[in-house]
Amino acid sequence: LLKTLAVETNEIFLLVADVIAQSEIIAPHDDDAISIISSDETRVAAQAASRRSFSTTIAGFKQEPWDECVAEARSLRGQAPDEALTASVRSLCARTAELASLALDAGPISPERVARYVGLFDQNNIGIRRVLSRERGDDDAPEIQEGRAASPVQQQTAPQQRCLRGTALYALCCAANHDCEPTCEVLYPPAGPAQPLEAHLVARRAVEAGEELTICYVDAGAGTRRRQRATADYGFLCACDRCRRAGDDDDDDDIPDLEEVDEVD
Repeated sequence: LLKTLAVETNEIFLLVADVIAQSEIIAPHDDDAISIISSDETRVAAQAASRRSFSTTIAGFKQEPWDECVAEARSLRGQAPDEALTASVRSLCARTAELASLALDAGPISPERVARYVGLFDQNNIGIRRVLSRERGDDDAPEIQEGRAASPVQQQTAPQQRCLRGTALYALCCAANHDCEPTCEVLYPPAGPAQPLEAHLVARRAVEAGEELTICYVDAGAGTRRRQRATADYGFLCACDRCRRAGDDDDDDDIPDLEEVDEVD
């Protein structure tokens, strides 16, 4: 049922359920529970270490409830509150919490906890793409990221490639701040289907000592107004040097507002 809910709504709920499973089942709270789950001390120790590693990874990331993230984005764009949307988001989190509690048999899981995990991934994950197959002669093309860290290079999507798309939370790359003229981009070197998908933070130009490493969360090719409205999804309106210049690339006058686009979709 949980998988069906995720497929019909948002597959991020499967990721949330997996994270809850890691903390509720894989890393028990006392020695008796450890002996019940597994007599293999090495396995249990490794699983507990994995949980501690995840907790350390997410510690520095924003973890606001999903409904608050959605409401904040609308407010930053100057949009009126949408009570129906807020209710829908809260309902999905409550249903996910209910199903996860049943599936994991680990006691009640609060909708608030689910909402914070969804907010964590929604605000911090980056889009990934694994190329499954290519046309002959394209074997040397790099894996590139789409979505949060868009760039002119990342926008080059070869139509002949078969790709598996998704999102991921990387401790280093996802911790980079946004800039519409970023110092870096995220690249994925070619990897086999069974290999982990590594993310490489690569400089786009010479970087001075002490200069911040940044990526672009949105479509870098869009005009200023469009980019700023898009960054509202991450809890801020961009005010980088490029956005402050405004007039040199503000070509959004003939582009429909996001609300109009949402209505068409």
